[in-house]
Amino acid sequence: MKKLIVFSICLSLIICSLVLVSCKEAPDEPFEYDMPEYSLSSLTGTTGNSITLSFSEEATLNVLELIEEGNSIQSFSLEYKQDGAYVHFYTQDFVGEFRYCSFPKISTSEIKIIINETEGATWELNSATPKLIENTLPEDFRVTAYATLRDTYNLDSVDEGHFSVINNVILSFVWFDKEGTIFFHDEEVNGNLIAGEELFETSLSNLRAKARPGTNFIVSFIGRDFSGQFSTTEVHTQAMTTNKEVLAQNLLEFAEAYSLSGISFDYEYPDDSDRNADFLSFTSYLKTILPSNISISAAVSSWEFMPLGLFSKVREDLYSLDVLEMMAYDIGPAPSYHSSFQNACFDQYTRLKALFATDGEAEDLGRQLALGDPNVKISLSKINLGLPFYSRPLGLEPYWGVYKDVADEIGKYNNLFDEDIELNGKQLDIQYFNSYQMIYDKVTFAIDHGFGGVMVWHYSCDAPSSHPFSLWGAIGDALSSRAPKV
Repeated sequence: MKKLIVFSICLSLIICSLVLVSCKEAPDEPFEYDMPEYSLSSLTGTTGNSITLSFSEEATLNVLELIEEGNSIQSFSLEYKQDGAYVHFYTQDFVGEFRYCSFPKISTSEIKIIINETEGATWELNSATPKLIENTLPEDFRVTAYATLRDTYNLDSVDEGHFSVINNVILSFVWFDKEGTIFFHDEEVNGNLIAGEELFETSLSNLRAKARPGTNFIVSFIGRDFSGQFSTTEVHTQAMTTNKEVLAQNLLEFAEAYSLSGISFDYEYPDDSDRNADFLSFTSYLKTILPSNISISAAVSSWEFMPLGLFSKVREDLYSLDVLEMMAYDIGPAPSYHSSFQNACFDQYTRLKALFATDGEAEDLGRQLALGDPNVKISLSKINLGLPFYSRPLGLEPYWGVYKDVADEIGKYNNLFDEDIELNGKQLDIQYFNSYQMIYDKVTFAIDHGFGGVMVWHYSCDAPSSHPFSLWGAIGDALSSRAPKV
């Protein structure tokens, strides 16, 4: 009972810390230049009204941070003054608790913030803060693409231009059974059934042919019984406990046979803290089997790490993963903009920073209770922020739209797409994508706030690299804006 009381107190303190960290204060930035003095014409208004941000002298900036009182603003645009006229350069949805508007550098004396759409009669901003942020890109920033075997089986489907920014590829998927035996699964490609081993080896060869030298190739494994006799959880649990030595040895041999840089797992999701503990205990064991040049990573979600009994069972095994691929998409409940800036970027940052990377009494107590060491932390540099190159309906029905099919209609700034689609006799809701601008915002935010990289599900959803609104192109432009100048 005493342990339960201590844990409850700790949990309350951690929740309080999450609330405090996510309150309406802009997060810290690692590097910025001073701005000239500036003033704001107003912070309130109605639909169609604007705020004028006036500088005392010409200012150079590439970020505007906005914080709203409430959640009224549904769409807004930015214009800057150039040669006496206003030039549009940015549009996005929602402001809310914190919005990071990022763009190529501009120099101007005035910016207009135009509120296009609202929910409710009035809106109010708490602040609008211009910044110039540069030289924040670390040399080892990871740009990771999940590539499905089916979609990369044909060489022509792999665009070499995309690989100017990709430095890690995770091939999905290869399978293992409850005995720890690794196997391939046959799949249909363009109406033809392709043997699993041929599918894997051809896709791997195609991707290697188009990738830059030095690109890391990783394979994502899932435990599965395609007969349906055993559940995914049952397969993982038996393979990773009773047969862990067999599975680990087979993974080592597979990685060496195909010259892989890493092993990844897509165990979505361990059913409870016991299963999560089994999983991470196995990855700790696997780390003792694999050579140090082969990494271990996993697709995860932030709520898996909320301390509701998990930490007390997982303990130091949590740190066996070299990289966490944070699946910041498909976020519910419905109705939901499944991967907005707020829920899939800023919220991820505040939760993870509060829990893993922040000094404070609540965090120290949580780590002491869970891990026996208040000083052990997970750096945000271990985490890849997930980016979707696909859509979900606002009702989160089981439909996944592909960005390249609608890139021209969406354009650079729009995230919503009204597609005439029926599923099981029901008209689907409007689709929510991530536009070029949304991806640019998320990637620059991730760089500027200490994430170790970004991860995309999945590679083949993007438009060709020659398309002006290619999402891989948006990532490349974001990287360039933060790269150290030579």
